[in-house]
Amino acid sequence: EVLFPLANAERIYRAQEADPRTLGVTAVDDHTLRLDFEYPVPAELMLFNLAHATTSPLHRDTLWAHGAADARYAGWAKPGHLVGNGAFILDSWRMQRDLTMRPNRHYWDAQRVALRAVKFYPVESTTAQERMFRRGQIHITAALPRSKVPVYRGMDGSPLVEMPVLRTDYVATNLRRTPLDDRDVRRALALAIDREALAGPVYNDAATPLGRYTPDGLGDYRPPQGIRHDPETARGLLAGAGYPDGEGFPPLELLVPASETGRALATALRQLWKDTLNIDIQAVSREYRVYLDALVQGEFDLAWASWGGLATPDTFMNRWVTGGGTNDSRFSNAEFDYLINVEQRSSADMEELLSIYRRAEQVLLRELPVLPLFQAHSVFLVQPAVRGLSPNVFEGVDFSRVSLDSSAAAWAAPP
Repeated sequence: EVLFPLANAERIYRAQEADPRTLGVTAVDDHTLRLDFEYPVPAELMLFNLAHATTSPLHRDTLWAHGAADARYAGWAKPGHLVGNGAFILDSWRMQRDLTMRPNRHYWDAQRVALRAVKFYPVESTTAQERMFRRGQIHITAALPRSKVPVYRGMDGSPLVEMPVLRTDYVATNLRRTPLDDRDVRRALALAIDREALAGPVYNDAATPLGRYTPDGLGDYRPPQGIRHDPETARGLLAGAGYPDGEGFPPLELLVPASETGRALATALRQLWKDTLNIDIQAVSREYRVYLDALVQGEFDLAWASWGGLATPDTFMNRWVTGGGTNDSRFSNAEFDYLINVEQRSSADMEELLSIYRRAEQVLLRELPVLPLFQAHSVFLVQPAVRGLSPNVFEGVDFSRVSLDSSAAAWAAPP
């Protein structure tokens, strides 16, 4: 959806246009790229969109020479073939072992790149990452077990880095499943959630309770009032939907990834819904790839999910249009579609657009295709030797400005 403002982009995506040459992107010369838009777009919004990963250039001839662009494990993505214009290039990739990047001598600012290599380890377990960090085997973890956050917070000279990011956690509701197709049932489930009570036991307060869909930090956007914890209204809504005190409520499952936080969240939500609404919802924990495939295919009743976007509300709103590529809940609402597909595309005035996004979020909070939970925090560990690391709300790391202080000792836990 990030690229839909480009002429013909959406039609090509939806297979309504077969010729990719009709896309509104033209190479004028070796140093000039021309973009033609389908509708007016404020410059500040499009500049953010153009910074998205989906707009990163790929070398066409290399793609065609080494297999289909979307093929898994395609040859174009292997060492020696992958062409990029970043500060580092792929040097080696040993499946399930490690991936190594080396400086790109063609990078525009190559002389300022200090690191001789960056090595990534595919360690899914946050517990294993933390163990490797304590042993001095890695400089930076991608995450941290939530149970360890309070421990590191209390240390002098702690290597912990923590900050809110532009990502929201929520429970997706499959609107094609009964009784989740009933708005009152969805609202009852949402109002029964005590987000303040969940923040401690589930996240160890490494998340901000959030009753709406958009996170804090979206520039001048003023979000609407979010959902609040209201157990009495929740019970009334469930009774009005035909399930007084949970009687006759059908069995549902809550899908979560097999992680410490996923399992803790499932346990806490099940208990809240049982205590407040007297309904039993079973937790289903799946290995991440299986979980993600079920989410994409719509093979779930309820599912814990998250979404991170750019620092603009459109990247959080646009996905919920009918048929959206990342519309987890299969949400379809004529009013919402009109706001996004018609009103958003008829104005390049930023203030007016922010008002449209606010009205769109109000529709989401009324219809509740997703049940808001938290604004996520990024929590990870960094060795003292690492210099120039700039954590940001996008959860990315610019290694072109990172260096290592060889005189700094590896971090050691206090006795």
